[in-house]
Amino acid sequence: MNSSWPSVNGAPTPSLVHESTCCPGVSVRVKKMTLGGRIELLERIYPLLKEAESMATGASESDQVRNQLCTLKVHEALLRWGVLEVSGLTADGAEVTASSLPDAAPEELIHEVLQVIQRQVTLPVSERKN
Repeated sequence: MNSSWPSVNGAPTPSLVHESTCCPGVSVRVKKMTLGGRIELLERIYPLLKEAESMATGASESDQVRNQLCTLKVHEALLRWGVLEVSGLTADGAEVTASSLPDAAPEELIHEVLQVIQRQVTLPVSERKN
């Protein structure tokens, strides 16, 4: 992974470039976490996380399906928030972009990119409260 500070709309966006291991030749530029970014992201996903948590304790099949749906929506929100650029990937003859990644990329690439983003989201141990 390479770190960079490219400019998006004139404002610097801290980011890193991840070279895919599951899809050689594909690279994805993702946001590096900032305090403002953490707040923005948590505001987006908190309601979904709370709903998924409450559905996880349910015994019915519909509760479990709802839990899975909420989890997938969290993943989609992480991708839409964190992916800035995709290169080297086509689907159905068209270049895959950051906005089309959740709908067009192979599932193994989605999981790989989610891991990169989740590493950015997770606070380092030194910053966590006991």
